Amino acid sequence: MKHWHVIYTRPRLESLALHHLKRQGFTAYLPQHRKLRRHARSTDWIVAPLF
Repeated sequence: MKHWHVIYTRPRLESLALHHLKRQGFTAYLPQHRKLRRHARSTDWIVAPLF
């Protein structure tokens, strides 16, 4: 049976924390979604953490 833990990360560094956890051999999960970002006449899709 796997044990679940929640970690607290600095803002916008979730993917870096995921990389470090996987490099150390942990099984990690970071739910993400595509989000439309609009800024000064341009729009683009970004991948952002779900929570």
